[in-house]
Amino acid sequence: MAPQTDIALTKLGIPQHLIQALRDFNVLTRQQQSQVLALMEQHKKRLASSSSTDQEKAQSQAMINAFQSLFAPVRRLPSEILLEIFRQYIAPPQADHLPHQISPLVLASVCAFWRSTALSSPTLWAHAKISAQGDFYTSPRVDDRQAESVRFWMDHVGNHQPWSLSIVLNGVVSPTNSQPQTRQRVTPLASLLGHQATSQLHELRIDAEEPITGVEALTFPALESLLVLWRQPNHHIQTLDTPFPTVPNLTKLVLVNAITLNSNTSTTKLPWSRLTHLFVEGITMQKWRMVIGQCLELREGCFSIEEPTQHIAEIMSDNVHITPTALRHLRKLTFLNKPPFHKDFQQLSFPALEELNVVFGQEDIGLGLHGGWRQDTLAVFHDVKRIMVVGNQARIASLENTVTLLLDATPFVQRLEVDIKCPAGTLLQLLTSDPSEIRLAQLQTLDLTPHFEGSEHRSFPLAAFDALVRSRGCLNASASRGGSPSSLKQVTLRLPKAADLSDVRRCIDDMSRKSKDAAVQIDVVEESGPSGVVPPNEDSGEYRHWNDGLMDFLVRA
Repeated sequence: MAPQTDIALTKLGIPQHLIQALRDFNVLTRQQQSQVLALMEQHKKRLASSSSTDQEKAQSQAMINAFQSLFAPVRRLPSEILLEIFRQYIAPPQADHLPHQISPLVLASVCAFWRSTALSSPTLWAHAKISAQGDFYTSPRVDDRQAESVRFWMDHVGNHQPWSLSIVLNGVVSPTNSQPQTRQRVTPLASLLGHQATSQLHELRIDAEEPITGVEALTFPALESLLVLWRQPNHHIQTLDTPFPTVPNLTKLVLVNAITLNSNTSTTKLPWSRLTHLFVEGITMQKWRMVIGQCLELREGCFSIEEPTQHIAEIMSDNVHITPTALRHLRKLTFLNKPPFHKDFQQLSFPALEELNVVFGQEDIGLGLHGGWRQDTLAVFHDVKRIMVVGNQARIASLENTVTLLLDATPFVQRLEVDIKCPAGTLLQLLTSDPSEIRLAQLQTLDLTPHFEGSEHRSFPLAAFDALVRSRGCLNASASRGGSPSSLKQVTLRLPKAADLSDVRRCIDDMSRKSKDAAVQIDVVEESGPSGVVPPNEDSGEYRHWNDGLMDFLVRA
């Protein structure tokens, strides 16, 4: 039986070879163009004729519309160009937050040629999205109409193509008395994902209202990257492993709102020892020390460590024995919100660490901090080469108890980026070389963002900035005798784009010309908008897989 569209066109009286041209989406030959133009002219005359009935005019208009589509510019596009348009349509930047209707299923339903083009391109089917409902009391389920589309999707993917999946899991909404009680046909999420295509699932994202996933009993043997985001931090479950599927080959994990997961010494379901990349937000110190101590292959980690809340109590005892651990492959480490440097790392070491990033949250830092950052903890960062200390939403009230101790503990730093709220003069003095100290003796690149409050910008400490550049641009005699440390080569100074800072910028430009004698390049960057490093959050929707740019927020122009 012919498709319904063919039947409709046949009823209009369109010749079969033109119907085939409509379906094939090919460019018309000259002979076909002449024939179509003649038919269009014939039906235009019928439309203009007073003797034509309303039904005849409607039929003629439908014929003209069908014929006009044969001349549409899109029909002249090569299939490669059309396929690239398809890719751009279904995979824009925030693909995880697009409506379910944007998918290759929509493209495949336009015409036979589009369907053939869409089905012949595996890349269009590389990412699927499922919306489900479920909670602690109701197993997650998907309405049957969506389940049918997902099955078609997975049938096309088969078991030979790597693909990724996003699951949005909302709570079950109880109907009110005034709402009609309609029974919806549903499919269990776990049953739907029992399809053979999941054997090639490489990336899985779960965005759930409560700390459940709906896939706890499933195994994804090829899964390499898992992102789990729980939107409500006040629910909790008993172990770190319960809600996760079995993922024996997982290497990259992103876990948001881990405060919902209580500590437990049995953490065998997730392959911690295989992880190379780990992002955990909202984990307590005890959980973090227990987990990271098992991540012996870790290469990059990012953590936001929180205190236990009134809703969540640590199950793990303070007396649990912790084995000394050296993470010999860890190259890059980032702490968000409140760096736990006032805590004991309990014989944890990072012998290969090259980069340390500290991104403060919005709370003020340095007001006591249990006596400040611990020197024995900071000692684990002794050999790092690059440090970023940023967070312009928090005022650093005590540089001596925090940043100063960190810089004193890291004598081999070559690149330093500082963007924190504190008196600019105090910060510049801290960074100025002192012959009696070894602080930042290897510094080559400095990225500095001073902050101004009220009328502070009118008294920017130019003399202190000049002293900083001169002290680090030339090797002094005592430093040379100590092993000829590298001198400062580049300074990037970030200033807000404001007319009343023009005098400051002119002075710095003049200083930059003079500093060439000291071989220091000074770049002044004017920032028109709010500056600073902003970590991902639930409102921005920027939690991503590691391979999709999760840590891009650390990169500044």
